[in-house]
Amino acid sequence: MILSVVVALAATVIAAPIKERAAANGNVVGAYLLIDPKEGPAKLAQVVAQASTIPVNRVTLSFVRPDMYYEPGSNTLVGSGFNYADGGDYGFADVKAAVSKIQAAGVDVYLSMGGWDYNCWPYTYLRYSVAPYGGANADIIKQYGNGNIDNCVEANQWCYACEPPSNGNSGADSFAIFPEPAWSANWVQATKDIEAAIATNGGAVSAPAVTWHPQIYGGQNWTDPVTKTVQKVVGRFDFATKKRDPYTDLVYLAKDLGLAGIDLDYEEFWHADTFKTGDAKCTNPCQLWQTVYKYSAIVRDFQLSIAAIYPTLKLSTAAAAVGAWNGDWWGGNMKGLWYGSYQIMPSLTQFMTQGINAGGLNVMAYDISTTADECPQPGVCSLSQQVDFYLGTYKTMLSSTAGVYVGYEVGTPAYPADYTYMANLTQSEFSTLQSNTQSQYPGGFYWEMYKGADSAANVDVNTLSQKLCTQLLPGQTRCQGNLPTAPVPAATTTTAAVPATTTTTAAVPKTTTTAAAVQTTTAAVQTTTAAVVQTTTAAVIQTTTAVVVKTTTTAASGQTPCAAPYDSTKTYLKGDQASEGGFNYVANWYALNNDPAANSAPYSQWTNLGACGGTGPVVTTTAAVVKTTTAAATTTVVVVKTTTTAAVVKTTTTAAPVKTTTAAAGGNTIVVGQPCTTNGQWACNNTVICAYGSSSTLVWTSQGLDEVYGNILRSFFLHQRPTNHLPESSSSMGAATDPATATDPFTHLLFAPKPRLAQLYAEVHTPSTLFVQIRGRWFDVAAFAKTHPGGETALRLAAGRDATAMFESAHVFADKKKLDALLRKFVLSDEEAQQRGLRTLESALSESDRTDEKNEFGENIDWTFGGPFQTEVNRRVVAYFDSEAKRKGITRIQATKATPEKWALILVTGFLFIVSMCYLVRGNRWMVLMAPTMGWFCGVNCFHDGLHFALSTSPFVNEFVGGLFPFFSSPLGWFHQHIIGHHVHTNMKYHDPDLVHGIEARREHKDHPFLPIYKHQSTFLSIGFHFVVGTWLGLGLLNDFKLILSPTLSYNGFVPRIPMTTTALITHGVTRAIYYIGLFGWPYWTFTAAEKGFLEKFMFSMGPAIVFPSCLWSTRKSTI
Repeated sequence: MILSVVVALAATVIAAPIKERAAANGNVVGAYLLIDPKEGPAKLAQVVAQASTIPVNRVTLSFVRPDMYYEPGSNTLVGSGFNYADGGDYGFADVKAAVSKIQAAGVDVYLSMGGWDYNCWPYTYLRYSVAPYGGANADIIKQYGNGNIDNCVEANQWCYACEPPSNGNSGADSFAIFPEPAWSANWVQATKDIEAAIATNGGAVSAPAVTWHPQIYGGQNWTDPVTKTVQKVVGRFDFATKKRDPYTDLVYLAKDLGLAGIDLDYEEFWHADTFKTGDAKCTNPCQLWQTVYKYSAIVRDFQLSIAAIYPTLKLSTAAAAVGAWNGDWWGGNMKGLWYGSYQIMPSLTQFMTQGINAGGLNVMAYDISTTADECPQPGVCSLSQQVDFYLGTYKTMLSSTAGVYVGYEVGTPAYPADYTYMANLTQSEFSTLQSNTQSQYPGGFYWEMYKGADSAANVDVNTLSQKLCTQLLPGQTRCQGNLPTAPVPAATTTTAAVPATTTTTAAVPKTTTTAAAVQTTTAAVQTTTAAVVQTTTAAVIQTTTAVVVKTTTTAASGQTPCAAPYDSTKTYLKGDQASEGGFNYVANWYALNNDPAANSAPYSQWTNLGACGGTGPVVTTTAAVVKTTTAAATTTVVVVKTTTTAAVVKTTTTAAPVKTTTAAAGGNTIVVGQPCTTNGQWACNNTVICAYGSSSTLVWTSQGLDEVYGNILRSFFLHQRPTNHLPESSSSMGAATDPATATDPFTHLLFAPKPRLAQLYAEVHTPSTLFVQIRGRWFDVAAFAKTHPGGETALRLAAGRDATAMFESAHVFADKKKLDALLRKFVLSDEEAQQRGLRTLESALSESDRTDEKNEFGENIDWTFGGPFQTEVNRRVVAYFDSEAKRKGITRIQATKATPEKWALILVTGFLFIVSMCYLVRGNRWMVLMAPTMGWFCGVNCFHDGLHFALSTSPFVNEFVGGLFPFFSSPLGWFHQHIIGHHVHTNMKYHDPDLVHGIEARREHKDHPFLPIYKHQSTFLSIGFHFVVGTWLGLGLLNDFKLILSPTLSYNGFVPRIPMTTTALITHGVTRAIYYIGLFGWPYWTFTAAEKGFLEKFMFSMGPAIVFPSCLWSTRKSTI
């Protein structure tokens, strides 16, 4: 009883946020959450505790540094700049656990890169973004620099240009800039793509040539071309020492943390003003094209990294209010930055606003001044008027509001400094914005979740969030919930409702007391009371401690040591390094006799890691400065409210399964119609089973084998899901569900229509096109089809697909240099692919129908092609065929094709099959055994090897011989089932179609709901149905017709069919029907009733159909 109550309550809690997330219809209510070591952990813990009820469906954690680094799998935030903790794994495990819990409650979690401090270079910002334009901001030079800009140096934070003194920032490390990592292959490709886009689209907008600045990153000396002074660039340089790409590393970090998305907060005002075109004060309109190019390259780098590492990751960007305004730029802000990027390479913005990676444009429609000279138009000066105007520029730019989100700032804005002209988010202004502006856009977000309103006239963050939620996510219960209360000092006493334990860590002077939740559960009422007490004690005012992070080896000259020299006779695997000509290279995949220097172009075997050298290795230890700032002893009390929730509980008790088919343990006979709980056991013997009765309760039900086979036939012929799905046990599979509403993933894939696929077939991947995706790039290979060495048929199997695995596995022995050169002839730019609407056929299944494969720990398995398993398989394949070629004195390619002995076997068995068929139709009973046996030996060698394109180097021979004996499948069905599906995704659930062959009688994967018939799958029923009816009728006939006629437009719901004309589909169906009539009907009607009785006629007709699968069965059993 108690167990069933707990299970029911847990199912309700888990299901609610999932349903609410689905009900959001793509709308977003987002909140930025600023994390710092002082209050960040407590804030994040509060969000976790209230995740199921907070009135948002997206939380963006802020911020990581743009000069960060993260080594995949390292599971530490040490190089990220994400200020959660100052030691250990720097909070990685805590953050990952929090992300998992928050997302399980229906709230997506993003991680933002940038923020104001991590965008600001105080020297250049003061000198080129503040001083030239004067105004109130220039007063900081008077106040802190005695009126002389040259007195603004690091000691006074360059006259506190980026942050006021009260913020307590110290030194260049408090700030950062976005680097241009020229050693990164992704960055190099991104810059090339931007340059190509400028050449194509720049003329229409008079865009100048691009100038990159890869030398400007943390710790480097930079000579100001105007003042001729040498300045040290703010920020860190660890990423450069390690030759890491921060943008690629953020994607790796997002993947390891399990994030839903990442956010780019780019606000480099200093860059726009330092590298602008025009005079210093912009007395005439200036241009910020160089910043447009840099921002676009960063987005492109993210796009490339996401495609290669984490294809489902979403990307959002914080966009300036004036960013889409196509007007003259007078300096000092980011006006027109996003407009310029869209003109040059619109696919970048579209990537963030459309499709599966769309995280949206978070338009920062705040920090607005109401001074007349800063109003966008006369009479458009209030906050609500300006916000509506600026959002309208994004709408005009995109010709759409999709992915455009309205931004709000609670409390005192950061700009302007003069309170007289601040545009505060008052109650009335917010109400106007809701009705006039927010109603046009699908999302809203605010800064920041814990920020105070500062005035009774201003809207508070909780009210703002609730009203946005009600407007954008109507009907969701979370909209009535509350945001967490900010941790604030309190002198109140704490009710000691729960015993507390105190843990003190010496390295960081912080004492944390956490009270465990006390939970009382009854049949219908659950009460939870919790009190969280945090005490912070400071021993000193400020402590600076050097903590050893990592020991690295460099060359004595300061350069990176060279790896072992490249050896052309050595087999290099993915990740192996070699040096050549003073440069280090890393292998991207299997490489043999492929010179690194000549094969390091994008998408080649090698990646150039940069120059190397030095006279000898020197071991150095790098220390990370850990800053701990504390004040007097403070006690903070966070009270988590006590809630009492009455729950209506349906009492259902399911005991552990006991394989008893006759009587209960107490001797009571199982009675049909009684509740299954009466005896607490199963009687799954296909005569009496536990199933839903007329009263929608689980009762003992009589079911004969006719009903079992009825389920099977309904599934085959009518595409109806099997009934009586019953889990193996309530503990491992969950409570049994009504078959009428059950939507387990396997069943849903097999029977649900696929409208997205239909649209792709109609509009994009038609029979006349041939677009394939390899390594994240699209190629138009239609012109290459007729001359493809493997034949046009082999190439068309990849049409519309992510063909990376098919491509790589089919070209293990190819000259990679020539292969890459050939590919470059057919590559499409991202813009072309976007314009054509290209997306893979598989993506049309995966958005809502297919989930990632997980291991036994519930972790996503990375099936990215090029992993260690696949690399090792490739190495062994090459080694095997090389040894065979050497042993036989033939070429490697000849060693992979049919030998003379194999051709002799095909000819002999084929001849014997034809002879035995002649005797079969003459009435020789022995031929009932002989004909299918010879058919098996001949057919499996012809059909299997030929359609694998492995018999001959001639495509015609492979296809002709392969189609001669299509006994157990048609070539079309075999291509989808075996070549495209099974061999590329072997034994991967939701991917390998073999896992659902004959699911009506056989269970191949633990996640498929249990059917009573499965208890016989290793006995006679498996042989009798699965390998006789299943092979001949299922694989050979019905699956072909389902492939043609099924609303799933795919093979077993997993493999989208290749684009085919209607004529081709009809022709295939007709010829397959004729084939079966000839194979089975003709022998039956050959003999008259006088010659043979019914049983004999049936034996001659169906006997081979029984014997043939037995060969398949014996082969399968011998290999298991």
